[in-house]
Amino acid sequence: MKKLILTGVASLIIATNTFAHTLKSIKEPTNPALNPLDTIASKLSKENFFAANTYKVVKFKPEQKPYESLEDLYIRVLKSTLHRDFPITGDEDGYDLGVLDKNCSLKQVKADIAEGISHNLDLDDYNKLTNAMMVALQAGMIIITGSGSGNNTYAYIVAAVDTKNQELVYLISSNFGSDE
Repeated sequence: MKKLILTGVASLIIATNTFAHTLKSIKEPTNPALNPLDTIASKLSKENFFAANTYKVVKFKPEQKPYESLEDLYIRVLKSTLHRDFPITGDEDGYDLGVLDKNCSLKQVKADIAEGISHNLDLDDYNKLTNAMMVALQAGMIIITGSGSGNNTYAYIVAAVDTKNQELVYLISSNFGSDE
């Protein structure tokens, strides 16, 4: 029985990685407009219920589809990345993500940050996070926000994508791996 379970787990890992994008962790983003988000995300990742990662997309798997917008491509990349880092469901469908409008105001950015993130921040960190998102947005980055749930787990996500350098920074607030 143990051998059957281990074989099933190994098969699942191989099947999951077959379609995963190739990512490389990087210490800091290439574009300085992502630095404020990277900085506050790194700070918050040292606190309870937060995690953050900064990646360079080395290879897209599968590649961008002819009908797929750049925003949709990066939502797919982020979902795949989040599922790899925080597999809260059996597949990437546990995450519901959307893109902020390029012309939105700071007030709209604040409204789009999931309550699960904003409720876990003090006012100073909340302002740093929203201002960092505005800096990235004004520099032409794609800002993705949303949530995920499954298997008694929740997650709230904000991310910024630099399409020119193919880099992304995300911050996730989640109870993944806890008993809560």
